[in-house]
Amino acid sequence: MKKLLSIFAVFALLGTNAYATCTINYACGTGASGTAPTSQSITDATAVFTPSAPTECTKDGSVFSHWVAVSSSKTVAADGAMVAGAEYTIPFIDNTGTCSSKSVTLTLTAQWVDATYTGVPTSKSYTDAQLNGRQPQFANLGNDKLMLYSDTTNGAVGGRDIVTTLGNSTTADSVPTRGAINTALATKQNTLNGTAGWVVENTGTAGSVKAKPVYSTTDNYKTALVEADDLNQIVIDAVNSELTAVEGVGWQINTVGNLTLPTLRRLMPDASINGSNYCVRKLRGSKDTDSTCSAATLSTLGASGNKSGLWGTVFSYGDIVGKSVCSATEGTSNTAATDAQESGLTTEFNNQTGVGESALSNTQMHCWCKMESIAGEPAVSRWVFRGSDSSASVCAGNCAYECGAGVRYYSDFRSGLFNSVQQ
Repeated sequence: MKKLLSIFAVFALLGTNAYATCTINYACGTGASGTAPTSQSITDATAVFTPSAPTECTKDGSVFSHWVAVSSSKTVAADGAMVAGAEYTIPFIDNTGTCSSKSVTLTLTAQWVDATYTGVPTSKSYTDAQLNGRQPQFANLGNDKLMLYSDTTNGAVGGRDIVTTLGNSTTADSVPTRGAINTALATKQNTLNGTAGWVVENTGTAGSVKAKPVYSTTDNYKTALVEADDLNQIVIDAVNSELTAVEGVGWQINTVGNLTLPTLRRLMPDASINGSNYCVRKLRGSKDTDSTCSAATLSTLGASGNKSGLWGTVFSYGDIVGKSVCSATEGTSNTAATDAQESGLTTEFNNQTGVGESALSNTQMHCWCKMESIAGEPAVSRWVFRGSDSSASVCAGNCAYECGAGVRYYSDFRSGLFNSVQQ
């Protein structure tokens, strides 16, 4: 008898598990009429269901809003608000049940709103339910994605990867950041760092360019390009100086020697051309160098160790010669001195040249350079600031070198000197 009871108990348990069912019932709601959707039965382990739409329920002057799920013993998600067509999981109060092991019954009652209602909803459940029924959540797109709407399906969204580096793929559909584009372009085309007012000149070598000046009162180099207006005016001035208009006759060529001719500007060399060497006479007087400077330049600089602060730079068209000074006045790199600074710098130079480091105070650590001649012809510039040293002693040992080497290597520094030449 005990064995029979045990067998019946086992069948009872099996029967409970085998026939457990979650049931979803529907009601059209207060004041509504019609036929509610057919009940749904869920027996699988996922406990997921999708509420039906109340297509056969109606309520005069109202439109369907959402369902409210009622269960006396279960916790219902979203305060019981559920939207037709969305997926929900049946709640089990112990979070361990499935519809194949436990039975749950939910009753979903339709909620209605005035068809002409224009007020602002204040219920979070109501607002969430309304939004859920109109726009799906942007789920499973991943991080660092650009969201894209589907061009074929309303409400569907997709995404593309946002990348910070560009690869070599010709079929990639990812979206690069601004930084990725700038970095990639920087590796494909060098930035053009040229002198303001100059034009870019091709070299015949792919990816390689150089600059050419436009002729002006400051950029008056032998290789400069002349604008049409300047050239026309020069020709007009020349013709007016060479020919005299004779009324009723025409033009008569002037043969006198006291003609008023256009003021000629000194033509400067091309500032983009580097030098090949330099020679210096430092204020400290040690480690002077003659290098390949011409005999005339070395004669101007004087004997090594004379502490004159003079320098020379070798170019294909001849040597540029100038002088240096360690000043208490700081300036802006590659920029000429003002009128007030010019006089003071010249006074400091006169006190230092031939005397050297012993003539310097602790504050005279700022190096200035002045050009005196080009290829043996006078070309006196203003003082141009080269840079600051850590002390007056360092300036005494470096300034003449900084001027000679600076003129050799740096076009912006050469331009500062050339453009400040007194015409």
